[in-house]
Amino acid sequence: MAALTKSAAAGATAFLQKTWETWSFVEGGSSSERSQRGPLLALVVVLLLVVLVVAALLLLRWWRRRGQDGQAARRPLISGVEAGRRRTFPGKLAASGTFKLEDPDPADNQAIAERRRDFTRILSTNRDIWIFTHASRSPGAVLPVDAPSGSFAATEEGADRSYSHFKTWLEGEMAALPGWLDQGQIPQLVDRLMFFISATPGFDFKMHHEIPAVDLQAKYVIMVSKTGQVRAAWYAFVTDKVTPGATSGPFVVKLVTGDLAQLAGRGGIAPDDCTYTTSATRETDLGRIISEHAELISTGVDTDDWQPYLRA
Repeated sequence: MAALTKSAAAGATAFLQKTWETWSFVEGGSSSERSQRGPLLALVVVLLLVVLVVAALLLLRWWRRRGQDGQAARRPLISGVEAGRRRTFPGKLAASGTFKLEDPDPADNQAIAERRRDFTRILSTNRDIWIFTHASRSPGAVLPVDAPSGSFAATEEGADRSYSHFKTWLEGEMAALPGWLDQGQIPQLVDRLMFFISATPGFDFKMHHEIPAVDLQAKYVIMVSKTGQVRAAWYAFVTDKVTPGATSGPFVVKLVTGDLAQLAGRGGIAPDDCTYTTSATRETDLGRIISEHAELISTGVDTDDWQPYLRA
């Protein structure tokens, strides 16, 4: 195409030269000679215009084809970006689903002790267990339970102390609710919350869905409704590519339990059947993600309508 354009330009140059020679020829001689040469000049001018138009059309065609080639070269990149927006989630994760959690065997004292130590370790951060109750709706409000610190938090005695303080707090919350269940059921409820707020459920969830079990940010939320429903949620960043030193990932998982209180006559999913959602995110702070769900959580606390929150 470039050679053709050059040829057209050379032709146009030749015609310009011919026109100049013709013009000089027409200018010379008598008036009768100039009048006879007029038609020849007109023909030359017409031919010159035709050549210029053809050259312009060829140049325009070449320019358009060049632009189409450039778009074709960029198309895979654009498609890749669009595909990235539609990319699937890591491993076997879906946008939403259910996951069945199993509490440790009541006879397995070692497993129970391990989960209690995990709970104590998480509690000792003073930041990773949030609460939403009839009296507490502020995002970022942490579980107001004194936790052992340092190496004592990893001991059996430290875990027992955390259990005792947590039980006292939950008894006070539930006692403030009219018509709640027998206080004798509190120990079982405390156990189920502590079993959930530990490393095992998150690890099992990642293994089940075949995603890298890397330790990124994780937070827990305890939700107590006005009628005594008790639910817990686990938020965590997950990724499909392990990056050394990363503290967040391109996806966030929200795993929510059923009503752990199991009040008589209440429907809903079984307590061990959790609902999860997976979302792509550019956020790097789990706290801000949970805060965005605060209004939906408050709706569940007030009305026991948890579906909007479960779908979020």
